[in-house]
Amino acid sequence: MGILSGRSCLLVGASSGVGYGAALRFAEEGANLIACARRVERIEKLAEE
Repeated sequence: MGILSGRSCLLVGASSGVGYGAALRFAEEGANLIACARRVERIEKLAEE
């Protein structure tokens, strides 16, 4: 269980750069993520990870 377990997070710009890295890290720490992005292909890749 991570420090964000049970918490929700809305990330805008999650398909690349800092947003992508933050999404991965928050997920590792147990957060429930709502990730938004303009590029569907990249956000789908993030969802698979």
